[in-house]
Amino acid sequence: MSFLNSSWVLLVYFVIFCIGIIFLGYKYVTRQFDHWKKRGVYTSKPVPFFGSLYDVATFKLTLSELLKKLYDETEEPYFGMFLFDKPILVVKSPKLIKDILIKDFNTFTDRTIAYSTHHDNIAKFLFFQKQESWKYTRGKMSPIFSSSMIKTYFADIELINKKFIEYLENISGPVDAKFIAGHFTTEMVARCFFAINPRCFETKVSEFRQYVSRMFQFSVRNVVIQSFYFFKPSFVKFFKLNFVENSVLKYFEKTFLAAMEYRKQYHGKPANLVDLINDVQKKHDGDFPGK
Repeated sequence: MSFLNSSWVLLVYFVIFCIGIIFLGYKYVTRQFDHWKKRGVYTSKPVPFFGSLYDVATFKLTLSELLKKLYDETEEPYFGMFLFDKPILVVKSPKLIKDILIKDFNTFTDRTIAYSTHHDNIAKFLFFQKQESWKYTRGKMSPIFSSSMIKTYFADIELINKKFIEYLENISGPVDAKFIAGHFTTEMVARCFFAINPRCFETKVSEFRQYVSRMFQFSVRNVVIQSFYFFKPSFVKFFKLNFVENSVLKYFEKTFLAAMEYRKQYHGKPANLVDLINDVQKKHDGDFPGK
């Protein structure tokens, strides 16, 4: 009898302990849920542990669909949301957006996406860079988007359009519009920016196109890890997570470095992103921040 009583006491203590842990966890993750209410900013009711992302986490909505839904809920020039337990302000007003991106740009130069310092090539990618490295790289890369540079792409664009029309004419029956649009986009970016022939309009899906598809495919791995890059950067740093699969990353590293090596034989005015990077590397390699 005494043994049974002791067992019940231990069970009660264990249940109380578990309830206490759950309660403390709940209080921790909801500690900032009144952040926007205190400031008079509209926000939809957040869900504990998920914030505003419950519908995204349960695959009911994509992130873009969620933002559109929240956007339509208020006429205010901005609204608040929660990335798990972190309060985020989403700006709607074109005037405020213009001020942030131009007038007050020096105050908003950084970004919240994870900075993958554990992988050299990802860390050097413009999309992931922060602060001084980002400002430097942005300044050197901006000529690739100038009007004069874009004009140099016209010959490639004309060729791609012609091949795309031929590709469509050879298709019989129903088509997957998203899939063939991916072909067109991949061909355009690969040729104009990276001086690579991805062969997207061949009958057989090319290796390059397959790896591009793998980069953006909807999978548990991509959803979880790529979400961490935007919403939980500390997890990326702690677990040393790569934005894409290692095999995909290695393929694009090999392909891009091969393109850079091949284009070093070209000595004219930079005609694509690869030429521009080679030119920057040759002229400014020594003064790159963090090198």
